[in-house]
Amino acid sequence: MALLSVIVAIDEVRAWVPAAILSASMVPFATAALAVGSVRWALPRKAWTAIDDCMYRTYMRLTLFVFETTSGVQLHLYGDVAELKRARESALVISNHQSNCDWAVVNMLAARQSPEGAETGLRFVMKYAISFVPLFGWYVFQHGYIYVRRFGNFTPAPLLRQFAHLRELGTPFWLHIFPEGTRFSKKKQDKIDASQKFAQERNLPIPQFTLIPRAGAFTLAVSELRDSLDAVYDLTIAYGQTKLKPIPSRPSPKHV
Repeated sequence: MALLSVIVAIDEVRAWVPAAILSASMVPFATAALAVGSVRWALPRKAWTAIDDCMYRTYMRLTLFVFETTSGVQLHLYGDVAELKRARESALVISNHQSNCDWAVVNMLAARQSPEGAETGLRFVMKYAISFVPLFGWYVFQHGYIYVRRFGNFTPAPLLRQFAHLRELGTPFWLHIFPEGTRFSKKKQDKIDASQKFAQERNLPIPQFTLIPRAGAFTLAVSELRDSLDAVYDLTIAYGQTKLKPIPSRPSPKHV
C-alpha cells in the first residue's frame, strides 16, 4: 500500500515537474537576455539580432525538450510534409485556444517547419496582463511578442508598431494569433453563451467547442504583413482528455 501511495503521489505531481523546469530556467535566461537588450544601442543591429535569436532559440528548444521528451509525446505528420520542410517561410498562424499549453503545440510545429526550424522567428499575440509577469513578460516583449487588451474597443497601435518591426527584420517569422480572444472553458460559460448568441443572431454556424473568433488582429495582420507572408495556417488543436478541466475536444454522442 505504501508503494502504491508513492506511485499515486508521483503521478499527481508529474505535471509540475516540467512547469518547475521551465519556470526555474526562465530566471537566469531572461535576466541575461534583458541585460544584453539593455545595451543593444551599442551593438550593430545584425549582431544584436543574432544574439537575441540564439538565446530565444535556446529557450524554445528547452521547451521542446520538456514537452516532448519528458512527457513522451509522439508527433505524426501527414500530408505535404516534404514541401513544408523545404525552406523557412513567414506565416501568419491562427488556432483555437483551449489550454495554457496550446503555445507549445505551435512551437512543436514551428520547429519542424524547415531544416533550420521556424521557432526562432515564432512570436505570439498575447493578452496584456502577461506583460506584468516578471522577466518572462518583459523578455518576450523585447523579442517582438505583441500585447493587446481584450476588453473595450480594439486598439491597433501596439500591433502596428510590432508589424513594422517584423517587416524590417529581413528574416522569416511565424506570428501566431488566438482569434477567440480567450480560452474556451466550461468555467467561462458566459463567454460560450455570448459566442453562441452572436452566431445565432447573425445566422452563422453555432460553435459547440470553440468561440466565434474576433477578426480585428487577424485582419490587420493580413493587411499590414501581406507582402511579407508566404502562408496563412489555420490550426485546430484538440486534446483527448485532461485532468484539469473538461475540454470537449471530441463530440459527445448527442452531437454526432
